[in-house]
Amino acid sequence: MDLRALHHFLVVAEEGGISAAARKVNITQSALSRQIKAMEDELGIELLTRGAHSVSLTPAGEVIVRNGARILRAWDDAVVSARSAGSLISLRIGYAPSLSNDILAPALERFRQTHPNARVSLFDQSTVEMRAALIEGKLDAMIGLPLPGDKGSIEWDELRQQGWSLAVPVNHPLAKKRTVKPTEIAHFPLLMFDKENYTDYWAAVIGYFKAHSLNAKIAGEFDGVTSFFSAVAANLGVGLVASGSRVNDPSRVKLINVSPPPAPIIVSVGRCVNREPKPAVDVFVAEVKLVARALK
Repeated sequence: MDLRALHHFLVVAEEGGISAAARKVNITQSALSRQIKAMEDELGIELLTRGAHSVSLTPAGEVIVRNGARILRAWDDAVVSARSAGSLISLRIGYAPSLSNDILAPALERFRQTHPNARVSLFDQSTVEMRAALIEGKLDAMIGLPLPGDKGSIEWDELRQQGWSLAVPVNHPLAKKRTVKPTEIAHFPLLMFDKENYTDYWAAVIGYFKAHSLNAKIAGEFDGVTSFFSAVAANLGVGLVASGSRVNDPSRVKLINVSPPPAPIIVSVGRCVNREPKPAVDVFVAEVKLVARALK
């Protein structure tokens, strides 16, 4: 379990709500909600009962709260002991699963061969969240998309260009097609990743429909891949995603080629140019580039 997520869960329990807790730990409400949902998915149990404006702990959540503070104290003690014994190498990486799953795992495996004792922390975030964390020094590197205005603050190395697919329910009228056109997509409700945290995605998708003189019928916004594909599986609409995205349940969701496709997605690895050089980050970036090159 991500210890940062455990700390944030304890804050949620203390504050009695996601919004108040998000303000206290200085992350977005949607990011905090994803963390708690990921904890629940990992444990296979519900930790919170969610109301309209507040949350309450389930019996399982109360157990986590009773033991969570002790776990965090034990971890802090272990970190202090490790640092006193020698230099501790840490690496904090932000990543977008739909863009980097096949790159990240082998790159980290190669990195651990030269840094077997390094502490590696991974953060599944939107590009906007990762970019802010990178500039603030909360991340050492990120795999995502360059954003306008990054020049001079983030150094980017392009890894690959990725295409697009349309996600549809398996029983959808378009599911039998091998390729769909934008005019066909425009007939159906469109599902999107949320605009606040996926501004690059919104610009690409909305720009694509405008380029074909079409208006997208947006039916819902979602804070991550899991909720997005769950909505598609529930037949709430269709949605554009990066080709190669990992579908939660392939028996309920199908990916179809789009023609003509939107402009390719430029998947890149970034690091902050205003930070003091960190050799371990340079090694990680080099490994990511090598893996990406081998996958082309």
